[in-house]
Amino acid sequence: MRSRWGSKGCVAAARPLRGHWGKAPNQSAASGEREGDPGGFGAAYERGTGKKGYWAGSKWRGYPQKDGDVSAKRANSGGLSTGCAARGGLGLRSGDSVRSMGIWTTQALRARGIGRRKQARMVADGELHRVHRGIYVDGKATADSFARALTHSLADVALAGHSATQKHLGQKLTFPLELEGPRTTRGKKFQVKHTRRHTTQVIDGVRVVEPLWAASTSKYERRWLLERYYQGHRGIEKLRRDVKRMRRVPRHLREFLKRCSIGADSVAEKILADELRRAGFQVQHNVLFAGYRYDLWLKKLGILIEVDGYEVHSDAKSFVKDRWKSNDGAGLGCVVLRFSAECVRFHLKQVVAKVKEIALWIRQGRPRRDEVGVKGNPVFNWHEGVRGVFI
Repeated sequence: MRSRWGSKGCVAAARPLRGHWGKAPNQSAASGEREGDPGGFGAAYERGTGKKGYWAGSKWRGYPQKDGDVSAKRANSGGLSTGCAARGGLGLRSGDSVRSMGIWTTQALRARGIGRRKQARMVADGELHRVHRGIYVDGKATADSFARALTHSLADVALAGHSATQKHLGQKLTFPLELEGPRTTRGKKFQVKHTRRHTTQVIDGVRVVEPLWAASTSKYERRWLLERYYQGHRGIEKLRRDVKRMRRVPRHLREFLKRCSIGADSVAEKILADELRRAGFQVQHNVLFAGYRYDLWLKKLGILIEVDGYEVHSDAKSFVKDRWKSNDGAGLGCVVLRFSAECVRFHLKQVVAKVKEIALWIRQGRPRRDEVGVKGNPVFNWHEGVRGVFI
């Protein structure tokens, strides 16, 4: 047994050495503890609770309970379990929702018995990482963990700009993070810009603005983002809905959308559409005519273009449907052109030349081509894939 001196020089009550079992300072022997354990590993009970534990100095150290609420052993880590301390994380309790993601607030740390000094030491040791005022994460300090902490802890904050684009495309988030919210806030590794509220989505537990708004505020990979998110005929309807919800679309974004292959179903369609746009044509994708959807539509000229891939158009049912699709398109007064995906891939120059030739013919009033002395150029004269078949 040892004594300690009080603040006025008097001897305080005697207490056991640190690490041994016994009663707490200023407690009577009738408190219910079991004393006299020479090895220091006997069972003791906290007064009034029936919880097993022991006194280490002036602090009560409790045994783990059967419900798994406390880790099996306590390291000298101010509330960190030994398993979590080894990997730099905090021990979690059942019912912790935000904390189960590794997100901690100052209030939550205090509730776990981690004081200001211990908290500062944990930050210095890399067990905790400060995200913003009063917000911390455990484990690795990645851009994804920072984004999750900010969008969960700050009201109405979401990833925007290049960070939102990276999240929508499934890319790895990078610092500095770009976010939007009701107030402007800046940190070492992020910035929150003030903006009016927009529709958001939740991707992998992170709140993100919709792709159309992300493309309006950042040029990073926005073409890839818009064409991927708004692909297919459903993508066209989705874009219309998002534009209506956005209300005012910036002029630069409207002009950029005209140059994108919104609604395209295949890579070959995108390649051909991009080349036609560079040639001066206005191209629309997945246009509905007489119950059929045509891949490309040159509205001013009345030209419908189909890009057929062998995998989709090789069966008997598709063979019949494609013939009647071309017939019905011609019945509407349009010129229907069909190209294979291989033609677009290996003979793009000839495909675009054919479209230009038909466009010129339409502008001239559609004269009989045999009357003006136009000579044809059969495909077996130049197409590498069919030359050996017909010669």
